[in-house]
Amino acid sequence: MPAGATPIGDFTAERCHQYAQDSAPGESVLVDDLQLLAYAEGADGLSNIRFSKESGLLKNCWFVAKATATFYRTSTKQQ
Repeated sequence: MPAGATPIGDFTAERCHQYAQDSAPGESVLVDDLQLLAYAEGADGLSNIRFSKESGLLKNCWFVAKATATFYRTSTKQQ
């Protein structure tokens, strides 16, 4: 996180791997999802990305891939 940045909070993006014949969601797809979410939340950037995978059988998935990151805003003063 850049100096002077203010953290907004931790946000998570997740993808369901539903069909065995399809390729599993990769980390790059999850990072893209986090970037879209950061933009929607008005963040200037994200840091500290963490990846995890958990069972998705109760969600009708083989597994659920997750990525969590800290979003932040930078202070920009217009002169």
